Amino acid sequence: MKTLSDMFRFTDGLKLIILFTVTLGMGGAEAAPFVFAVNESVPTICLEEDNVSVPISGTVGEFSVMATHPRYAVGLDNPDPDFTGCGIMGGEDFTFEPTSIKAFDNGVTAFWVIRKESFWRPQGMTVKVDGVIVAQDAHRIEIAEKIVDANSWPISLAWYSDGYLRLKPHPQSGQTTNHFGSSVIVGPVSKDGRPLAEIETLDFSTASKSMTVTYRAGGSAVLRIREISRTLARVDVEVDFSTSNNPFCTVRSNFVEQGRSDLDHIAWGSPFVEGNETPINDFEGAEGTSWLFSRKIRSDRRHSSPDIRVFIPDTTPPVISYRSPGNLRKITSRTVHRGVASDDRHVSSVSYRMHTGPWRPVTLQGALWSFRANSFPARKRNLRSVKIQVMAEDSSGNRALTSRRFSYQGNSR
Repeated sequence: MKTLSDMFRFTDGLKLIILFTVTLGMGGAEAAPFVFAVNESVPTICLEEDNVSVPISGTVGEFSVMATHPRYAVGLDNPDPDFTGCGIMGGEDFTFEPTSIKAFDNGVTAFWVIRKESFWRPQGMTVKVDGVIVAQDAHRIEIAEKIVDANSWPISLAWYSDGYLRLKPHPQSGQTTNHFGSSVIVGPVSKDGRPLAEIETLDFSTASKSMTVTYRAGGSAVLRIREISRTLARVDVEVDFSTSNNPFCTVRSNFVEQGRSDLDHIAWGSPFVEGNETPINDFEGAEGTSWLFSRKIRSDRRHSSPDIRVFIPDTTPPVISYRSPGNLRKITSRTVHRGVASDDRHVSSVSYRMHTGPWRPVTLQGALWSFRANSFPARKRNLRSVKIQVMAEDSSGNRALTSRRFSYQGNSR
């Protein structure tokens, strides 16, 4: 039988980083950012202790955090904490005058500011709404968003003054509530007993539903709510702080054993095609552009807490080449059109159309594409030339377009 020490093959001192070389597409595309995660988790027997810690580092200008529902059937949910084996849970050493302020509510979005009675840091953050100060020494903000098909405004985002972001989608249809789970520290992460990215000021824009923060360690960030729905919650983070010496985020959670955790697996690779996966206690570190933190085994607590994905958005379009059919500039139904479509990550589809006709899918063979274009539409419209457009799209929705114009020779056989 494995002991906890056997299960956790990592310690604070053991950080094995697996480095890969990113192979780029054609046409001089810029390299994908070098980003890596390490595992600083330690074993525990207390489910309420954030013993899972995975800092993610690299030079990035933006990243995204996404929360989605667990992949198992949630069933009856149990949100109650489990302090078995926890002993005395201390650390809330500084006292404050508690308060809760609804600083904004337009019937769709509500913005709350909370100051706790006690906290582990000696000061909180200054919170503004549209540039106007609404609270000092605040410890948490919360954002509630109306569910489109229900008269319900659940809280889907909470951000603490120590940088801990908690995110969850709206409850699935048929559920009335769901619960937070893992946290992501957003900002220049450092350590003071435990990881943090302490926020000095936070300014909520009611027009854009974004939050601009400045950090006590220096630098700033803008967090934009991309979507909150029954399917997912996503925020995009614009980075304006140094990432050379500190992680730009750290995922924090808890794992005691399978069936007693808020996450138990990590997958990594590129966004939405994470090809590598391992139990969290076996993770030794890896380079990539996306990490999915999930729970495959239904835990005995917080069954509805979400899976968390941290990823670097792909903004580089594919590179597409069009090889003219031989030396011909005339088109027939026998003419084979060929080319190459490449991307720094993954080309998901290629399609073509004649003039402004409908887009038609093309079968990919690796990076190669080819098709025969029926020239009947040109003949029907009595056109002297035929314009063919080819479009490549990657898995993030970035598109590239190229075209050729051919003389029309009729629908010869």
